[in-house]
Amino acid sequence: MLGETPFPSPGDIFYVLAYPFLIAALLVLLKAYRDAGLPMGSLAGRMLLLAGVAAVAVLILRPVAATPGPLLDRTLTIAYPVLDLILLVPLVLLLRIALQLRKSRAGEVWLLLLSGFVFLCVGDICFAYFQSLGQEHLDPFVHATFILAYGLIAGGANRQFHLLES
Repeated sequence: MLGETPFPSPGDIFYVLAYPFLIAALLVLLKAYRDAGLPMGSLAGRMLLLAGVAAVAVLILRPVAATPGPLLDRTLTIAYPVLDLILLVPLVLLLRIALQLRKSRAGEVWLLLLSGFVFLCVGDICFAYFQSLGQEHLDPFVHATFILAYGLIAGGANRQFHLLES
């Protein structure tokens, strides 16, 4: 139908397959930061972050998992927020490091890029959550989240490009 988003689509295969690579890349980046001697925060702080993500996961995934529909639709509807929540953990850890570097040129680039990825995850999670609650009228806010995410990522790439020029 006109105006409906095709779900699932063939593109979903590639989106889902990209998550393990994104997560692995962020974990490698975290390891590089740790090896460089940058502060990673306390173990208690990292455990608190994991507990927070787990609490949000329970709140969000319960209605998402109860969404009726064909098995493939339900599987993807659950997979996206689960993968996004997993992706948020290294993103938030990296953002915490980038905040300490914010006065540097590289810190600005990383803050923009990582913030963009955080907003992508938040948009995905909100989309699944609002859809499961039948709150489609909130879609414009979800779309705004994605636009903000793409703008932040583009801004980070632009800053990096200008750093390379100078």
